[in-house]
Amino acid sequence: MIHVPLSESLFVAHSGSEVAQYVAKHLPDVLKNTESYKKGEIKQSMVDSFLEVDQLIISDEVSDTEK
Repeated sequence: MIHVPLSESLFVAHSGSEVAQYVAKHLPDVLKNTESYKKGEIKQSMVDSFLEVDQLIISDEVSDTEK
């Protein structure tokens, strides 16, 4: 099981609770599915997964504004 309280608190401080909830919901699965995580490269997998979640947030924000 992967816990995300640190990242969630960082996102709350910088972006609000909605983003923190989004990250808490999506980051664990994104992390487990990165190639770097599968290779055991934990540090790189964190970088990769945070960047991917960033892109997910951006694309979801764009989708929300188009509705």
